Amino acid sequence: MLNIGGMANVTLLPADPDMPVQGFDTGPGNVLGSAADLNRHGVVVGSYEPTPGVRHAFVWDAGVGFRDLNDVVRQRGGVELQDASHITATGWIAGNATDHSKGGKSIGYVL
Repeated sequence: MLNIGGMANVTLLPADPDMPVQGFDTGPGNVLGSAADLNRHGVVVGSYEPTPGVRHAFVWDAGVGFRDLNDVVRQRGGVELQDASHITATGWIAGNATDHSKGGKSIGYVL
């Protein structure tokens, strides 16, 4: 998705013909990001850049909308969730993060 000013509106065209086509709003401002996975309940995960050069993981669903996972999950010790690459049918999310308390070490996570 790419938004140059205003509101970014994205249309999700799933490969599975049984999944519905969905449109959603990513929020205000200039946003660069990508969706990585979609579960059978229509929940989308991926990454976006809230500011240039800073990548954050996100989750989107029709009920709540777009959420930065760093705002949703209580963080400890300087861990920054950078992308969400997979979501299961039951809602478990996996991705990559940076642990700033360990010199920027890249780590995996499951929520």
